[in-house]
Amino acid sequence: MANLGFVGLGVMGSEMVNRLLGKGHTATGYNRTRSKAEW
Repeated sequence: MANLGFVGLGVMGSEMVNRLLGKGHTATGYNRTRSKAEW
């Protein structure tokens, strides 16, 4: 599986990361506003 990094975890970015995590990939994310990156 892939190790991925994401910058910008708004509505679209967080949904992409959720789908990738569900498929077994690992992801590291960054967002300027911490509360938007926590789910």
